[in-house]
Amino acid sequence: MNANIDNESPLFLASDNGHTEVVKLLLDRNVDPNICNKDNESPLFVASSEGHTEVVKLLLNHNCGPSVCKKQKIIIQDNVSLLLAASQRGHTEIVKLLLNHDVDPNMCNTENESPLFVASSKGYIEIVKLLLDHSVDPYLCNNDNESPLQAALHRSHTEIVCLLYNYESVYIRHHDVA
Repeated sequence: MNANIDNESPLFLASDNGHTEVVKLLLDRNVDPNICNKDNESPLFVASSEGHTEVVKLLLNHNCGPSVCKKQKIIIQDNVSLLLAASQRGHTEIVKLLLNHDVDPNMCNTENESPLFVASSKGYIEIVKLLLDHSVDPYLCNNDNESPLQAALHRSHTEIVCLLYNYESVYIRHHDVA
């Protein structure tokens, strides 16, 4: 299938723009969903980061693995994972889909910000809850040594602060026993 100068295929462009019916048509014609553009972004990555939930479902159901591009890791530029991109933009349903496909909830970007860190700092409590339900490490700090709890505290996300504080207390007790 043809691509433009940036190696963006019709499937990539349809995924990026949320054209669900076009994506379905292309996938039904066996277009490879794992071809990345020149920036190593896959159709799944752009659909995840743009919040196109139905497109993400279609791609995942057509063997578009969350592990494509950048030598079979789930990263693109600056080490941003699919999960981090969806968490950073508040796409709760996409975060849920990706977690159900066993993506690593602790993969950080080049600034050592985890999906939990960005969701906590942005105030996305539902995403924070989802991540905590998937064995995320609450102590991963960014390059400035700021934890998700501190990020939520500094940005006055009180409900997230309480949630993380309670989770960390349980996390400490569980790991001290083990």
